[in-house]
Amino acid sequence: MNGSQVHFQWQKREVHSKFRTAVSLHSHTLHSREKLDFISRATANTPWLSGAIRKQQERHRQLKGKYADFSRAWWTPPLSALHAWKLEKSQIEETLERDALVSLTDHDSIDAGLHLSLLDETRDCPISLEWSAPYRETFFHIGVHSLPARHAAGIMRTLAATTANPREADIGTVLDQLGIAVRTGHHCAQPVMDRYHIPATTRASLAFYNTTAEIDALVAGLYKVKEVFDE
Repeated sequence: MNGSQVHFQWQKREVHSKFRTAVSLHSHTLHSREKLDFISRATANTPWLSGAIRKQQERHRQLKGKYADFSRAWWTPPLSALHAWKLEKSQIEETLERDALVSLTDHDSIDAGLHLSLLDETRDCPISLEWSAPYRETFFHIGVHSLPARHAAGIMRTLAATTANPREADIGTVLDQLGIAVRTGHHCAQPVMDRYHIPATTRASLAFYNTTAEIDALVAGLYKVKEVFDE
């Protein structure tokens, strides 16, 4: 594809006629914890709503001795993995009349995909998630799709550990999960690294047997790492 275009089906109903399959890439289940720390920011410019929240916050303080901490609160969508999959699938098949591919992406959880992989009807459903990837003082939600079933649990542990404790060495781990081999650490150059206060680096080595496709994969992998870690 030379580029991407965004169309709205309700404005241009024939736009999907050239495609045979439609993909659902963003759907949550009861395995997803949706944090509520956005409430204060989202309601800040709505006086009546922010005022109502402040009123309830003050009531909470009077009852509990402190304000409610939204960063510790979350809610769970009331859908099982199978229910969510069927709902997304039916919308594509009935509304667009196309074959459906559904990839469930719960926040930092692959349990839905693992459960669906045990059922005959949904055996081919991708194992995916919406990863909370740390970036400087904040984080991104990155859709990670079609994890290999044999390694999905190990990859999930790596992603969870990176979210909890981002480190330079994890760059190599993320690239490794993408099938790209690099070295991380001090590379026998501790004095120089100590001099410039560098705790670790990542090194990619090329040789005569490397192909242009492998170099392209490395570049694509570095762009993925850049989305997650600071430069």
